Amino acid sequence: MTRSLRIAVLAAAACLWSAAASAQRADAAHPIEHGPGPDPWDSGAYTARLDALGWNRVGIASADKHDWVASKKAFERAVRLAPQNLDAHVGLALSLQALNDPGAQQQSQWLRSRAQACANTCPDAARLKALERAGFFSAT
Repeated sequence: MTRSLRIAVLAAAACLWSAAASAQRADAAHPIEHGPGPDPWDSGAYTARLDALGWNRVGIASADKHDWVASKKAFERAVRLAPQNLDAHVGLALSLQALNDPGAQQQSQWLRSRAQACANTCPDAARLKALERAGFFSAT
């Protein structure tokens, strides 16, 4: 792995883990109770009802385990459900890069376009700037 790719992966991971920390705080404030019995995630009973945030969390958890195929699938669903979600696109790009998938170039282009359209005026401007400085847009 080249130095610029390592830096880009670290920057993307920082964005993802920042989103995960926010999600954990939200979960702690509003816990989901599923009652007694086995964990519903084990059976996959809830996966059909996940929203984009839920799929993003599944993608982060899968990436944390280095299960890049599952991570890619989760982030693809998150992107389908919320096409403008920066975290989902960063996660998908990271997963595709880990798999050496040529689709990583498309995600890199989407992120580059988003940064140019944002022009330091959108809520994601600081994170996009950090990804750009880390070479994430050119790492694919």
